[in-house]
Amino acid sequence: MRVGSRAWREVRETVSALADLVVPLECAGCGEPRVVVCPACRDELRPVGLDADAPALDGSFPVWGLGHYEGGLRRLVLGWKTGGRRDVELVLAPRLAEVGALVAGERGAGGAVGSERGGRGAVGGERGAPARLVRRALLVVPVPSGPRRRLRGRPDVARLAAPVARGASLAGRDALVVAALGQPLRRLLRPAAWRGQRGRGQRARIGADGAGGTGGRAGGPSVRARLDLAGHDVLLVDDVLTTGATLARCAEAVRAAGGVVVGGVVVAGARVRGRRRQDAGPAPAGAPGRSPR
Repeated sequence: MRVGSRAWREVRETVSALADLVVPLECAGCGEPRVVVCPACRDELRPVGLDADAPALDGSFPVWGLGHYEGGLRRLVLGWKTGGRRDVELVLAPRLAEVGALVAGERGAGGAVGSERGGRGAVGGERGAPARLVRRALLVVPVPSGPRRRLRGRPDVARLAAPVARGASLAGRDALVVAALGQPLRRLLRPAAWRGQRGRGQRARIGADGAGGTGGRAGGPSVRARLDLAGHDVLLVDDVLTTGATLARCAEAVRAAGGVVVGGVVVAGARVRGRRRQDAGPAPAGAPGRSPR
């Protein structure tokens, strides 16, 4: 048995070495070899408030994330989003769950009515669960992905929502991932409506779709609610926060359907140039977004 175990270990090491020759494994944040995300980069993933750098939100609701969209975190997000590094989800998941727990703690641990999974962070299917089944649950709603993102094989934002819901459940708040938002078919059939925000300056983004409506009037994608959200607390989830225009459109759609947006969760948020931080100073103990650690 001892010889067999040694032989098996040698086989695994050989296979690992061959895999590294074909596709070298390195830290998605700094490039350190033979690790998905190195300990130093993991330590940088801590809950922080990001809404002060999102002028399009105008303080309408708080947004938390794991840091600013720069340096190692920016490389990590790009690796996940466009570089095929799905493996970083194993690192992001527990950190996003921590943010979900902090948000749930801030909002209070409401009771669970209609959820039959016993507060385990039930996750709805692709089309989402009927709202009537989770009348008092916190609805964790991913920002809808555009068709170009799906055609390019990029990961869906919904993959980030599941750990957020699990974290909220662990904090005592029954939570459910629901694909409650989408785009009207007439918008999906217009390619010009999906040019996205890439390459646009921050002023252009704010001016184009940062105020009023659910987008679409100036080239941004429209957003609508697929469900009646009346009486529901909703937590929005996206990958990167820039000016907050996307979350603002989603929040307006939620409110139009009767829901209450209690916050947003992202992986990272960009700093807006020329805008001073507004979150200086100590925060209440345990409050997410300011200095929870």
